[in-house]
Amino acid sequence: MNKIDANKFITDELLTRWEACKPSESFIYDWVRWLYPYDWKTAQEAVHKLVSEGYKKPSGKRFKEIASSLKPSRSNTDTYRREATVFIQCIEHDNPCKRCWYVPIYVAGQYANDPDYILKAAENMKERHHQVYGGEWRVIRDTNYTEMNRQLHQAKFEDIAKGE
Repeated sequence: MNKIDANKFITDELLTRWEACKPSESFIYDWVRWLYPYDWKTAQEAVHKLVSEGYKKPSGKRFKEIASSLKPSRSNTDTYRREATVFIQCIEHDNPCKRCWYVPIYVAGQYANDPDYILKAAENMKERHHQVYGGEWRVIRDTNYTEMNRQLHQAKFEDIAKGE
């Protein structure tokens, strides 16, 4: 579920079932994060089970336990997307603003979980980005958005220290 759908889900499903709940910014942030791996129907089933178990407010821990035990519905398995673990990153560029750019690599359909196919797609994207944007690009495996953002910010601070 993407961020927009997750916010809509929180409004339409969570807050209508627990009307006394006054969501804070951190509540919404946490729930968006917890909803991310699930499709709407799976999350909805998990919330219905939370309600039937008599929870007085939405429990994120119990929601994750229930939702992870449910499988995404067949109609939504093609649109289900895991967090990216393969990225391409610009490591050298004449323009310092483009240095350290990164792009996640997603593959849909039957090859979504095939690591060899994902790496091949990443290599193709690396070549395409080199043609379009210039610079030197590399493929990074077994990482996530948090690590990529950390690298990006670290490189930006180094550029500032150098005076670029």
